[in-house]
Amino acid sequence: MVKHMPSIAANQQPTIRIITANYCEKLVVDAVMDNITTFVKYKTEGEFLVYTLGFIGEHKCVSTKLPEIGRSRAAQISSGNTTTRLLGE
Repeated sequence: MVKHMPSIAANQQPTIRIITANYCEKLVVDAVMDNITTFVKYKTEGEFLVYTLGFIGEHKCVSTKLPEIGRSRAAQISSGNTTTRLLGE
C-alpha cells in the first residue's frame, strides 16, 4: 500500500479516466489494458482505493472504482470526499 501516488511526468499522464461503480466492472476494464501497474493508495472506512494505470490501444488510461457508501456518517462523508476527488481535477 502506498501513502502517496508516485509523480508522473506531464507527458506520461493518463488521457482517459475510467471510474466504475462495481469491482467486477473494474476487473473487466483492467483485463483489456496492456502494460498495467496497480497502486493501492489508502484505506477509508475499511476500503482500499485501487488505481490501475495502463494502455488501451495507444491511449494511456487510469481505472478505479467508486468507494462503497457505508452505513455510518463517517463512511458517508469519506465516500463523498473520495468521489469529489476522483471526479475533480
